Amino acid sequence: SGWLRPTFPYTVAQVNPLSGTATEVVLQPAGSGRLSYEAGQFLFIRFEEDKVLSEPHPFTISSSPREENLRVSIRAAGDWTGYLHQNLKAGMTAKVSGGHGRFLYKDGGDEQIWIAGGIGVTPFVSWVRDLGDNCPKKIDFFYTVRHASEVLFWDEFETAADQHENLNVHLQASSSDGRLTPELVAQQVQGDIQNKSIYLCGPIKMTEGMADRFKEMWVPAGQIHFEEFNFR
Repeated sequence: SGWLRPTFPYTVAQVNPLSGTATEVVLQPAGSGRLSYEAGQFLFIRFEEDKVLSEPHPFTISSSPREENLRVSIRAAGDWTGYLHQNLKAGMTAKVSGGHGRFLYKDGGDEQIWIAGGIGVTPFVSWVRDLGDNCPKKIDFFYTVRHASEVLFWDEFETAADQHENLNVHLQASSSDGRLTPELVAQQVQGDIQNKSIYLCGPIKMTEGMADRFKEMWVPAGQIHFEEFNFR
C-alpha cells in the first residue's frame, strides 16, 4: 500500500520546471517530523487538497538525506503526472511516506557503473548530492537520453566529476550519438566489467535489455541492480 510507514506533512515550497516535460518539486517539512530515507530510495506522495492528486504515487527522491527539504523530479508521462504539471502550486500540502526501495549504491562493490535513462536519472542525482567531500567508490556514470534537450541536472554531475577524481561522467544522446549499449560502456570504463557493481534506472525495456546483455558478458547477476518502478 505504501502507507505502512509513518506519514509526514510537507508543504510545496517550489515547483521548478526543468525541461519541457519535467518538474522538480521542492517540499518543506510542515511539522516537527521529517521523512527519513537513504539516497536512492523513493517515497509515496499525495496532495489532499486536490481530488485527482490525493491518490498516492511513488517517486524517487532526488535530494540528499543531508538536506532539510525534500526534492522529487516528476516527468509528465501519464494522466496523473500530466495533471500534476498543470495543477500543482506552491503552498499546497503534501503527505509523504517512505523511504522505500533497496537501490543503494553504498552496499555495492568498490568499482561501479551507474546507467540512467531519461527521468531514471533521479536516484543518481540523490547519490551525487549525497557524496559530500569524498567519493569512496570508483564510479562511471552514463546518462542516456533521446535528445540533448531532455538532459536534467547535467551541470551537477559535471561539477561532482570535477570535485571527485573517482567519478567519471558520460552523456549519450541517442538521436545524435547512437544508442548506448553495454559494449560501449565496457569500452569506456577502466578495468574489467565483471568486477563492477552495475546500477540501472530508466525505462523498463532499456534496463532489462541492458541487464540481460551484461549477464551475457559474464557480469554476475548479483552485481546488477535495477530500480524497476514505473514513472507514471
